[in-house]
Amino acid sequence: MSGTTERSDLVPLPNAGGRCSRNRPSARAPGATRVVGALYRRPDPDGRKGFSRSDGADCRAIAVRCADASGSSIIRRLGCLYAPHAYGGCLAGNKKLLILPLIIHNPAPAPLAVVNARLLLHPKAGGTTTVFYWHAIQTAITGVNETRVFASPFAVEGRRAVEKFLEFQCNRPEVKLDDGPYTAIVEVRVEPSRGKSLRWSTLVTFTLNTQFITGAREALLQRSNNPDLLGERRDGST
Repeated sequence: MSGTTERSDLVPLPNAGGRCSRNRPSARAPGATRVVGALYRRPDPDGRKGFSRSDGADCRAIAVRCADASGSSIIRRLGCLYAPHAYGGCLAGNKKLLILPLIIHNPAPAPLAVVNARLLLHPKAGGTTTVFYWHAIQTAITGVNETRVFASPFAVEGRRAVEKFLEFQCNRPEVKLDDGPYTAIVEVRVEPSRGKSLRWSTLVTFTLNTQFITGAREALLQRSNNPDLLGERRDGST
């Protein structure tokens, strides 16, 4: 649908003033109709008062479309349900690699596509933030070459959650990852975007504990992110 069209079968909701209370769109927004920007209901042909379930659903869909057409911050609604309790990590050498298991949730009704991602690590003790770039999608935190695919966009259906094992890499030899804990921030770029340029938005923020990992740091292994468990192992009590 393109341009703007009149809808004679819809009337403004009472007390709504013919306008959305939030996220009012432009009347000339591409792909929008004249009804987008107002809350409407379809008159009951039988003259009954109130709304049927189908009418209510129509109104909700229009309200959602109103928010989408206005360029509302739908990106910020994409989130991660849990912080990783474990991860795959190669923490030393010229190439550092981290595989994070993420459950990404989209509460919006329309699908969203993740087109890019990155991982920011900032030492809690202070220091320089290190950027790990999205390199691949894995099927497990151990890393499996047979099922590994390079970073490519993926969709999250509306009101659904998906599990993704995102692989991030940093090719800076001076990065040691031994001064943890880190504040880890996973950022994504999502389509449809709010404006002409894609913006980074935070998917999840959590604490990454690398300070207890002392053995086989150059190997890609499963690593626990539980500080209590890691502390017990280091002390030799378990």
